[in-house]
Amino acid sequence: MNLEESIQDQILINELGKVGEISGAIIGRLTGGSLNIITNSISGKLGARWGAKLLKSIGYNDKLLYHHKIQSAMTNMAEILSKNGKLIDTSNLLSTPHLTAVIGSGAGNMNPTIVCVEFIPISPDSTSINIYGTAKEGLIKQRSAEKAVKKIIDLFQ
Repeated sequence: MNLEESIQDQILINELGKVGEISGAIIGRLTGGSLNIITNSISGKLGARWGAKLLKSIGYNDKLLYHHKIQSAMTNMAEILSKNGKLIDTSNLLSTPHLTAVIGSGAGNMNPTIVCVEFIPISPDSTSINIYGTAKEGLIKQRSAEKAVKKIIDLFQ
């Protein structure tokens, strides 16, 4: 079970706005003057948020079987997600045990990607792990969601 599309969109719009804000501030710094930094930062944030609303969200999912208890799986995954991104609290949005993070993916890890990991106990010592990735994609497809999911699986195994 993944997050609702509207929630994913809002998270991605906010994260892309942060990228635009930082990029705008850098350009403002290069062009000189503190006013340039502020105005370019605000413009970058607003432009990125507006542009993100027009982009499609592209998803990718995969699953794996982990031959350990669910708590062990969640602890190990939380460590991997926090090292590669920012964990976000979505505990009130899904009924199953899960972890959600925003990690950088795509070209230069500049495309924020939501990774939602669901844990389903199969037996006392086995856990099925479903990994969902969602990212905004423009004309040039970076396959950010797919890259993010595969990266997390590689680090987990």
